Amino acid sequence: MASPTPLEAWDEVFVRCTRQQVNAVIVDPASWGVWWPGMVVEQLDDRRFDLTITARAPIPARHHLVVTVDRVRPRDKGLEFSVSGDLDGSGEFFHLDGPRGVVVNHLLRGTTSRRLPRIWLAAHRAIVRAGLTSLKDRMEGGLPPGTEPDRALLAHQAEEMRIFAQEVAQDLAEKAAMAAAAQDATSQPGEGG
Repeated sequence: MASPTPLEAWDEVFVRCTRQQVNAVIVDPASWGVWWPGMVVEQLDDRRFDLTITARAPIPARHHLVVTVDRVRPRDKGLEFSVSGDLDGSGEFFHLDGPRGVVVNHLLRGTTSRRLPRIWLAAHRAIVRAGLTSLKDRMEGGLPPGTEPDRALLAHQAEEMRIFAQEVAQDLAEKAAMAAAAQDATSQPGEGG
């Protein structure tokens, strides 16, 4: 058996829908086989899912992973999970709002003892890209490329971006206040001196 090789893969797709819509599909691994080509899902318990993924092209492959849901991110921002099987490690889906939709990111990191790990990784990335493309097609409902999203989506995304900017500003203000308080505490003269 080969010694474990560290691997990391990151892929993304832009989808013309809301973060909430895409998140509802992503956080339910039991449904992944419905939209992910070549994937068969067996639910083992509340948090664990046995995935077998078969691909014919561009590289013939059959991958087996057990996914354990570790955390559903708040505010519909994705899913964190552990993996075992052909790869031992962790992964996540996370979503970033844009003016016309959402960018869905998939990150996987871990080690594999499989022979030819770089070929395994290339096949896995092709499998992930096929899944992300299928997710995009499903969520967009056949909307032709280059078509503008409807006004409701544009208004929703503008509001989400406004909320995000507000959250960032609040977070920065809180950090600045904590830094100022820490600075004041260290600049006070000590007692007994």
